[in-house]
Amino acid sequence: TGVQTCALPIYFLKQIEPVIRKNSGFIDKYIGDAIMALFANSTDDGLNAGVEMIKSLEQYNKQLILRGENPISIGVGIHTGTVILGTVGNEERMDVTVISDAVNISSRIEGLTKQYEIPMIVTEQVVEKLSNKERDVNVRFLDTVKVKGKEKYISIYECFDHENDENIVAKKETKEFFENGMKSFLKNDFPQAKELFAKVCKRNRNDTLAHRLLLQSEQKNHISRHGSNFADDPEFGF
Repeated sequence: TGVQTCALPIYFLKQIEPVIRKNSGFIDKYIGDAIMALFANSTDDGLNAGVEMIKSLEQYNKQLILRGENPISIGVGIHTGTVILGTVGNEERMDVTVISDAVNISSRIEGLTKQYEIPMIVTEQVVEKLSNKERDVNVRFLDTVKVKGKEKYISIYECFDHENDENIVAKKETKEFFENGMKSFLKNDFPQAKELFAKVCKRNRNDTLAHRLLLQSEQKNHISRHGSNFADDPEFGF
């Protein structure tokens, strides 16, 4: 309905914008149902804001469920780099915005959260630049991706700092299995990937991404061994 359509932007304004300001950031623009925010002081600020946004949304979703409404989801993509801030437009309309490869990469990373069905992805540059070295940042390797228009691949990571303590401990304990499984998957070594993801799933039944990857490893392994008329199905693989 129209009321429900308006509710989401209002929620963002009331809940998300204060989180961004609290972490020394500001919203550059609203793009449909998306927000582009900048954090000039440190990479930590952007990561902290992303984690808080997801936790805030989880609380909001509990209210929706109690009212019998469907929960909503967001995707957070974080990258770090140099940007150019200035005005664009003409005499009739001017706007202040940022232009850079970093902006394009951030947008691309945010889009990948839908593909992997996880709420938060960060790039290798973010992991490397985190200034708070005493903080145990909870990330695990996810994939290497090529940004449109660029030749260089970048590594991306799932950030699971927003999860509850039980899930964080389980993902940390299975991190090596998961990351090696992901690397095997990307090398098309599906038998090895299947074995490693099975170990992750045995330890952590709540790891939905590992369960998806285990299923895909089994399917791809079957295809490689026996062939299938659904080998080109877009549902298989990322």
